Amino acid sequence: MKKFIPTLVLVILCISGFWYASSQNWFKEPEGNKTKELVSIAADDVKEIKISSPEGETVRLVKSDGGWTMSEPMGYPVNRFTVENWLSTFTVLPYNEMVEENAEDLKPFGFESPARQFEVSLKDGSVITVVVGSELPVGDGYYAKLGDSNAVYSLAGTSVQGLDKQTLDFLDKKVFKAEYNKINHLSFTWKGESWQLDKLEPDKTAYESKWSLNGQELEANAGSAVLDKLTLIATSQLPLQAGSLQLETPELRVELKEGKGEEEKTIGFVGQVKDDQFLVVREGDEWAYSINEADLKALMDNVEQARASAAEAASGESTDETPAEPAEGNKE
Repeated sequence: MKKFIPTLVLVILCISGFWYASSQNWFKEPEGNKTKELVSIAADDVKEIKISSPEGETVRLVKSDGGWTMSEPMGYPVNRFTVENWLSTFTVLPYNEMVEENAEDLKPFGFESPARQFEVSLKDGSVITVVVGSELPVGDGYYAKLGDSNAVYSLAGTSVQGLDKQTLDFLDKKVFKAEYNKINHLSFTWKGESWQLDKLEPDKTAYESKWSLNGQELEANAGSAVLDKLTLIATSQLPLQAGSLQLETPELRVELKEGKGEEEKTIGFVGQVKDDQFLVVREGDEWAYSINEADLKALMDNVEQARASAAEAASGESTDETPAEPAEGNKE
């Protein structure tokens, strides 16, 4: 029994030490290490976003049943992922330090009008506005405040960069839009060259299905690679209103078919050079997108590679199926 006494004493000391440390709050996170939040709201509660820049540009996004739409400066199509990323930054917005609790003069912090403002309207009718002033004199950050409050905070530069978006940032830049995995046919004509891509297994995804190019079956993934080249073509500019353009002699024609049976629908695109821009319009759409002709050339190069690979594979199969020459002793 005596040999266990040191162990028991050690256990008792440990328990006593733990109890004392707990009573002194030694295991609690220091107040200074806690995340300090300038804004903390639920993204689902936001119904409208307004971003105002010092240059006078205003971007207004409105949430509806169909997702997010842009109401200012124009009704451009919106990339919902960009909106969701913006909201993920704004709705949980930490600050580094409170610079002044009640600043009598806000001008030294860069809050003179106009300043960058990020405003959200909530379902309950309340509005939260974050105003961003000038850069901090030291470190990567900015001064910021809430609405009309005179409390000044410091924000990390990465947070401000995540919020400081312009119209083009929110634009859905993809030109040839369709439901990717439902596309079963693609026909393409440009500068006198034409080809068509067909999905051979409509019930499978684009990456799983076999494809044919002008009736010739392609190697695995070659068909979806061609489709990727087209559907990933994007604009780098704000679109123009298609109604004001006259594309009388389109040199590009693209036709996509998606769905099957009674649900199949055809989506057409035309394009041509107009005022030194190569513009593409989806038939029936209100926007014309400027694209780089180099992207079309890259697509054509990809098609040629797929065609050459398919031809080589077919040639190899033909050679393999050729009957072998009988041995000399077996000839009649």
